[in-house]
Amino acid sequence: MDNNGTLKVKRILSFLVFAVLLVIAVRACTLLTEHKSSRIKYTDFLDNDTEYDCFLMGTSITLNSLLPMEMWKDYGIASYNFGSSNCTPAEDYYILREAMKYKKPELVVIDMMGVVEFNDIGNGKYMWTQVEAQHTQFDCFPLSRTKAEAVNDLFDIYEDRNDFLWSYIMFHNRWSELEEQDFNWKNMLNVEKGALTNTGTLGKAYSKSEPTGETISLKGVNYDYFIRLVEYCRQEGVDVLAIYLPHPVETLNRQVANSIGAVAAQYDNLEYINMLDLDILDYDTDFTSDNTHPNLSGALKLTDYIGQYIREHYELRDHSSDEAWLKSESKYHEYKKENITSQKALPYYLVQLSDDEFTASAYIYNKEFMRDEWLMELFDNAGIKPEYKNTDTDKNADKETNTDTDFLKDADAMLDIRDEVNGETIEKAYFKYQDDTDYTDDTEAEDRDIFKLIKITEEDTDASEE
Repeated sequence: MDNNGTLKVKRILSFLVFAVLLVIAVRACTLLTEHKSSRIKYTDFLDNDTEYDCFLMGTSITLNSLLPMEMWKDYGIASYNFGSSNCTPAEDYYILREAMKYKKPELVVIDMMGVVEFNDIGNGKYMWTQVEAQHTQFDCFPLSRTKAEAVNDLFDIYEDRNDFLWSYIMFHNRWSELEEQDFNWKNMLNVEKGALTNTGTLGKAYSKSEPTGETISLKGVNYDYFIRLVEYCRQEGVDVLAIYLPHPVETLNRQVANSIGAVAAQYDNLEYINMLDLDILDYDTDFTSDNTHPNLSGALKLTDYIGQYIREHYELRDHSSDEAWLKSESKYHEYKKENITSQKALPYYLVQLSDDEFTASAYIYNKEFMRDEWLMELFDNAGIKPEYKNTDTDKNADKETNTDTDFLKDADAMLDIRDEVNGETIEKAYFKYQDDTDYTDDTEAEDRDIFKLIKITEEDTDASEE
């Protein structure tokens, strides 16, 4: 080979090396700058051999309400939660098609919130004000003909829809926003099989409307996609269980919920449960402060109801002894344990202790809180009967036998928490009412803010004394 030929080969090789390095660099930048929520939610589904017979789909209410690990633990059902914030039935249709490239379920459970309610927002097919939520739903799925179809269809009024085909277009300027999860996301993977337990908020919920038998026409863009989802599932031999999950709703929601049963009667692979008025949840103990989403207590009750219904009405395999699920269980249990001990106030502890894998003995040192009706409801909901201990008598007596009580004089309540799975005491948590309000002896118990029963430690007490 002459010198010219050798030079051409060198140039070609140099170009190829440069091209490979450029692709690697761009790929690395894409992975680093993209928002990691999609990978955190879906990696367990996409990268593992775990079988899933049931897909759970819908909005953030589904995300927070149906807990696959609990459904497996109690009923042996292998499910994955694809719920996401304001996810429309149109998006559910495409997410299902993408997910079924990896695992084929026998049953799809879909919450019907949004089948009419989202129609007048933008094009009705996606929540245009929350594009990052759509990135959580779609980013982890690799580029394919189905994904391209979904992007061009769902986001047809979004000028930057190509962001969904290559997320670097949207996230390339995130360098100043990078945080721990961008570098450490593999250690933050979702251990709830796609679900997300609400742990940090609690509030009494209230009804927004009265029960009604009124129906409404379901015709509209999201109804059309729901029917496409049902027909796609029928072609694939998959059953669909449509549900309307209970939460405080408007009159429109009730009308929609009342109208879906007639649709279910038209399809042999479709069943429907209107759960709005089934009296499953307690408005005082089972919701978050947004008056919409359930907390852990509510999610456990809803999961139990759906799990029992599926087990009684569908012939899904029992995965109770599957090794992959047993391995996931230990991580999930540790996650739940951390959720308990990371709480800051007594009411939040009590919500987490509604889980029957954990129990607690409770002691109240301030009689005022024994008269707080809401606090007592939370104790009862957690299956805990608090014991009143006289401040002057019992605390002093305790000090002779319990080294933990050196700072009990500053506590108004205590929880002795036990892990029933491992047979261990995981924490003795002390709580002090921290409020500068000058209450009188006549102040009613319910006028005190029970969220100010804050966890204290010996270190906290030492610091305050200094």
